[in-house]
Amino acid sequence: MSKNSQAPKRGRRAKCEPEFYINNREFYQEILRYFYMKSIDSSIPIPECIWIKFRKLAMRIASRTNFSGYTYKSEFISDAIILCVQKINKFDPIRSRNPFAFFTTAIMNCFIGRIEKEKRESIYKDHFLHAYGEREDMISRGQEFIAERLYSGF
Repeated sequence: MSKNSQAPKRGRRAKCEPEFYINNREFYQEILRYFYMKSIDSSIPIPECIWIKFRKLAMRIASRTNFSGYTYKSEFISDAIILCVQKINKFDPIRSRNPFAFFTTAIMNCFIGRIEKEKRESIYKDHFLHAYGEREDMISRGQEFIAERLYSGF
């Protein structure tokens, strides 16, 4: 090797893909700006830049290997975005300057909750189909039974 050519340095990580990258400082500043505007006018909606960051976070976490085998990733992402919108007012910028960690934890818990819900639904469906057979007329009744059991809290 000549002196002019440089070998890649060890331990260097490749930069994150820009489509999923979220700068924590910018995210924190946007949330502070939103809280300031909300203190002036409480009817102000969440800015689009924060929505985009929620979506990026949810999509990135959904692409992790933990959640790669599930067919309901779109439900993961939509549930996570809804949860982030609900929890934005629970983020306290005085206690923490890390909204990335706050919302990442919330999204991970949301995904785990969705997996548990899907498991419960499949258990009810399997139980009903096993008990009553797999006839077409029973399948519609089975779906009603499952919905009734899910929404009644077992």
